[in-house]
Amino acid sequence: MSIIKRDPRDILSCGGYYSCVVGSSMISNFLLANGSFDRVLIIVLPHKYQQIVTNKKVLLRIILTVLITSLLMIHFHFSLYYQAEMKLSARTCEYYPDARLWIGRIWPILHSVLFAFLPSFIICTCSFIILWNRYHRKKKTVNSIAATHMQTLSLLLVIFSICSTLTILPITILHFFSSYFLDDNTDCRKIGMWKMLLDLCSTLMAVNYSK
Repeated sequence: MSIIKRDPRDILSCGGYYSCVVGSSMISNFLLANGSFDRVLIIVLPHKYQQIVTNKKVLLRIILTVLITSLLMIHFHFSLYYQAEMKLSARTCEYYPDARLWIGRIWPILHSVLFAFLPSFIICTCSFIILWNRYHRKKKTVNSIAATHMQTLSLLLVIFSICSTLTILPITILHFFSSYFLDDNTDCRKIGMWKMLLDLCSTLMAVNYSK
């Protein structure tokens, strides 16, 4: 936002800006969870996979994911407005008085469940199912390099899933404390702490998506 002269939240409106940023992140996590579920079907039911998961069904799930996420983001357009005159404030987007309870208390809980916990739970569960399947299958078959390789990859998939969860959770948890850092009487020290923590959590999330 420091590269261009105008704040993107001023150009797109606060609702449009946060809908794009938060919505795209939620779509990415939902699609990753869908991909993990498909991966389990490939491993567990290889002969029936093509009958269960077709191109039309995959496309339908992608469209539904985008539509549902877009509907979940509509509330930003009615909850936030841009404060152009507050140049030195840490918040250029302000809550409407009627939406302060929703955007400050209720939405962080829903966002954490939908954005972080639910997709992460699905991804980790699917990874452990694949690991168990590969380990169990190796016991029944003759020990081979291919079987060992598949088991190693399954273990790496579990580690990746856990790391992915640990990089997503901090930024969702941080929003629970936004009222402490960004209250009406916020001092410079709290603003600095908020920016530092927000940058750190955003970096962790960016590392997750760069994988």
